[in-house]
Amino acid sequence: VLLLDEPTAALDPKSASIVMQTAQQLITTHQLTAILITHQLKDAITYGNRLIHMSEGSIVRDVSATEKQQLTLNNLYEWFNTELLTV
Repeated sequence: VLLLDEPTAALDPKSASIVMQTAQQLITTHQLTAILITHQLKDAITYGNRLIHMSEGSIVRDVSATEKQQLTLNNLYEWFNTELLTV
């Protein structure tokens, strides 16, 4: 199991992309199960197969891989009551 706890926090976008690509290669090459903890919804939808939203130690929403395919970044922000900020 590969645990990625905020692996791109405090990184510039280019470095963050390199870190996530490297993680994906490790996961694929070694057939690992990975848990990505992130506050970046864009990373969650891009890299996650299954999404679990937690709040105060409880699961609020569990999105399967099948359900995830139908999601857009905008519905994720609506579900999690978060404003979509584009930079």
